[in-house]
Amino acid sequence: MEGILRSGLKISASWPITTELANRMVARDTAALAGSVHLVCRPRPADAGIGDWSAVKTAMEKRIREWLPTLVKHGVRGADAIFSCLGPALESYSRYEKVLTAADREVPLGGDPDATEPEQRGFLAYVFEALSKEALRQVLGDADTEGFEEDARMTALFLWTLQSTKPASNGDKKAEITENDEDEPSDDEDEQKAKKAKAGFSMPFDTFIRITRPMGIHYLALEGRVIAIEKGVVRLLPVRERSEQLLGEAATRPGAVISLEDVQQMELGLVTKRQDEAALPSKPKRGQKVNTVPGQAQEEATFTALDRIHRAMLLFGLGRSTLLRQVLEKELRQSKRFERLALSLNALYPEGSDERRMLEGVQAAMRGIR
Repeated sequence: MEGILRSGLKISASWPITTELANRMVARDTAALAGSVHLVCRPRPADAGIGDWSAVKTAMEKRIREWLPTLVKHGVRGADAIFSCLGPALESYSRYEKVLTAADREVPLGGDPDATEPEQRGFLAYVFEALSKEALRQVLGDADTEGFEEDARMTALFLWTLQSTKPASNGDKKAEITENDEDEPSDDEDEQKAKKAKAGFSMPFDTFIRITRPMGIHYLALEGRVIAIEKGVVRLLPVRERSEQLLGEAATRPGAVISLEDVQQMELGLVTKRQDEAALPSKPKRGQKVNTVPGQAQEEATFTALDRIHRAMLLFGLGRSTLLRQVLEKELRQSKRFERLALSLNALYPEGSDERRMLEGVQAAMRGIR
């Protein structure tokens, strides 16, 4: 993009074209793109002049609020929708020779996303911030998304980004057959990689950090709880991997007796453990940057709405219907956030997944209570 702008072109439009097979192994449970994003470029006029940063930023945010819902409406979802918005987002920026702040400092295309000033942070950091906020509005509704803890916001964004664009139906079966490029992995190689992959949903760390950093999500605090990071890949942990963490080792053993009091005691113990961990100084892993937004403090350790939903899903999966009913009665009395987040996540978990099945069971139990 930097090269396009420096060569004197402006970006006037952006169109995603579905070019990849939806059933290829590499796309299963990952944030692989289903299409190619084509940028429409035109020569920038010689008298393009200087852009005002405030006006450019406002125009970009308005364009994203218009364009992202339009893409979703037409079946372009997840990572495809995010990267397909880059073209429209750059319209206001690329029409000028350069963009200056009120202090006459130039705002570059890229920069340090953790910086506070536009001339240091760069335009694309603001683009991904606007994209993440609009994506969350798509997922959680128009209400204040800040009402949910960062693990819920991260999970919702993760699953939404993972959603795949549905390719248009094509009656010509032969059109679906493509040749393998020498540099592209064959189906056999893809299948071998899929077998070696760990359970859960995954995406490249670069994509993950671009959508979560602007939302002030401290991913290091969530590692081991709801995500795992290894070799440049972020994996959303399967809910069943949280069984011992949320219910204790005894609850997962067949025939073990567990009461509502035991569940509540586990909840208190987990909060205490998180508070102790938060008090210790944490060091990022080698090559990783602490994911913070300037001026925003890390959330207080608590038993979150996502924890409560995952706990209910596990109780359903373990067949503990009586205890599940007791837990749900308590949750529905305390807050509407539980039901609202459950409804949002149910629409995000892929069809046929274990999480989708468990969550549908929880929702059926909630309807029975009401």
